Amino acid sequence: MTPDVIVSWPRSMDYPLWRKFIAAERRRFGRVLVAFTAHDGRDLRPFVRGALGATVEAFDAPTEGVWRDAAVNAALDRSDAEWVWFTEQDFIIH
Repeated sequence: MTPDVIVSWPRSMDYPLWRKFIAAERRRFGRVLVAFTAHDGRDLRPFVRGALGATVEAFDAPTEGVWRDAAVNAALDRSDAEWVWFTEQDFIIH
């Protein structure tokens, strides 16, 4: 079983430890779906996309509705896996 990973990502934030975790464990997952959410502040999307690499699908979540709900549902619409793992960037498995 290779679940897809779904994460909502504020476009003004970076999570280096999570990026490192995904890079190290990428073979364990199907698709990695990063839904960028609209937040005030810097726009780090170009940097994060480059740092995550081509094996991660990063896209802009819809801006209407509750931001997390919109992001998760947009990612679920893109997933075709039987199982998904919704996680947060501060949840790192050691």
